[in-house]
Amino acid sequence: MNYKTKILLIVVLLFDIIGLGWFAHLYLSREYSFWHTKNTDLSIAKPYGYYLGESLDDVAFKGKPMTNLNNAKYDYFQVDQGIVAASNKEHKLIRIVLNSDGMEVAKGIKVGSPLSDAMEVFGGSYYKRGEEQMSDPVIGYVDRKKDMTIEFWSKNGLITEIRIDRSFVQ
Repeated sequence: MNYKTKILLIVVLLFDIIGLGWFAHLYLSREYSFWHTKNTDLSIAKPYGYYLGESLDDVAFKGKPMTNLNNAKYDYFQVDQGIVAASNKEHKLIRIVLNSDGMEVAKGIKVGSPLSDAMEVFGGSYYKRGEEQMSDPVIGYVDRKKDMTIEFWSKNGLITEIRIDRSFVQ
């Protein structure tokens, strides 16, 4: 093999490796999943009366002791036992996390429920994505009309966390 052929082969291999890396990142990302999953109506996902877009200054949050959890991207607060809320700079709710056993999102679907129950309630149009240190995939649903997603994190087929987000939240 001559020198030019070796250089060309190395360049082709580098482009191939870099291209596959970007493809894998894009494929596994939340953004890819958002645009390649059919729409699901998530209007039932209003746990404990909280809803995305609500101001943390509204009546629902008045009088609740909220502990700031300090996060670089958004302001996270422990609102109630098992409920974490994230807000943007305008103090609007952009994420609701349910992370204690028995916390219900809708129609009997709660932390600790079988993941298959959530899939029955929310339907078959979902995405799967990986998450670091999680053996089970995250299952998510998209509602483009409401600009929101709901994700079910699980272990051994049981829901361990439920996240309701604005679509742009990472």
